[in-house]
Amino acid sequence: MQTEALIEGMNALGYKVANLSLRELSDGYDVFLERQKKAQFPFVSANIVWQDTGEPIVAPTTVVRMVVRDGAKIKDVRVGFIGLTRSDPAFLKAGPARRKIVTVDPLAAAEKNLPSLRQKGDVIVALVGMDLEQARQLPKRVKEIDLVLGGDSTPGKSAMGTRPDDFPEDTQFGRTRLMYAGDQGKMLGEVRLTFDGKGAIASTQRSLVQLTRQWPDEPKLAALMESVKVSI
Repeated sequence: MQTEALIEGMNALGYKVANLSLRELSDGYDVFLERQKKAQFPFVSANIVWQDTGEPIVAPTTVVRMVVRDGAKIKDVRVGFIGLTRSDPAFLKAGPARRKIVTVDPLAAAEKNLPSLRQKGDVIVALVGMDLEQARQLPKRVKEIDLVLGGDSTPGKSAMGTRPDDFPEDTQFGRTRLMYAGDQGKMLGEVRLTFDGKGAIASTQRSLVQLTRQWPDEPKLAALMESVKVSI
């Protein structure tokens, strides 16, 4: 019930794309396919793959065309997304016809897929579910990324986040800016991009908002939360 509510809530919030992580496959591939049908947004992952071919089980990347605010010098911008998650050598899931699902090195998967994505998108965003230190290695190895956004959902590890006032060596790597907003939806991470007349990023502004009780509930989502509460 909770997973169904999460998908419904993400639909209501207007999600455009989501990174596929290992948790989405915890109940098996067939269950994931049924849940995927209810999502009004695509899942992407470049390094959760079929063991026999090495091909991703979902699209590794996608491009979303987003409208820029009225009065801007450009009308829209093409945002290219790639999904990456931590590699787990012990992860093995059964698929159809006895095929197996495994993970491969996310940095190598990024190297393979990002050059073609850069040709399709004006802005490249890596959605990642991995250790923060590994995420910092990503833009050092692959230069095509503008933003690295995500968090770490490794079981047994505390959530890690970056601060908007972090030192540049922690969150800026060449053209790439990095932002982690923790987990469990307690923090809202916001990135505002300003473009020049040619569609290139002129500036980046990041902020984190703590979702405390001072923020009123959205009625539809509050009702959705109430519907899945379980008495123990």
